[in-house]
Amino acid sequence: MKYEKYQHLLAKTLNKGIFQHDFPYEVRIETVNACNSTCSFCPMNIYSVETKNRKVVRMDENLYDKIIKELHDEDFSGDLKFYTENEPLLDRRLTDFVKNAKKHVPKAKRMQVDTNGLLLTEELGANLIEAGINHLHINDY
Repeated sequence: MKYEKYQHLLAKTLNKGIFQHDFPYEVRIETVNACNSTCSFCPMNIYSVETKNRKVVRMDENLYDKIIKELHDEDFSGDLKFYTENEPLLDRRLTDFVKNAKKHVPKAKRMQVDTNGLLLTEELGANLIEAGINHLHINDY
């Protein structure tokens, strides 16, 4: 097979710690599937046809609780990030979700929110940090 020469690179990468005991080192949770920005490079750009026609959906709280329970049961100690291709601050439940994760997954090394900052206020930022975020990344392109 023509890809055999790359298998050793994959094995080397997998052995560098991106998995912990057959479990991912990084877990990302997207609690809302929307964004409020216009980044031309992003598939979630509010002006894209796909986004205009897409129904905004928020994650069911039971599903969120199930994910957190699984992380707890795995004794998860990796990175827990509250975003994927979305604007996490559009979900007003975010602070409560972070508190829940901090309580039930206390060994998580990094609890991170990436945001474009358009909805970020000093009060919300302080609340997120108090809830358990230890990495707040703001990108206003």
